[in-house]
Amino acid sequence: MRLFDLAEGRVSTLVGAGLFDFGDIDGQGEAVRLQHPSGDHRRRRRAHAADTFNHKIKRLELGESVTVRTLRR
Repeated sequence: MRLFDLAEGRVSTLVGAGLFDFGDIDGQGEAVRLQHPSGDHRRRRRAHAADTFNHKIKRLELGESVTVRTLRR
């Protein structure tokens, strides 16, 4: 999952490793695996995303590192 910072002109990786590294693993940083995340919503230091092909809603706790937890199955 990527973050676009328009003000800084930067793109960074929030969680996950690469386009073809998918699955269903909660956790932090590169260890996280999602399958076609979409429809994200951010509010303060928390974001939510649909993990589309895993049929789940994930919560991202934003900080120095990003922690992902399954919110809904």
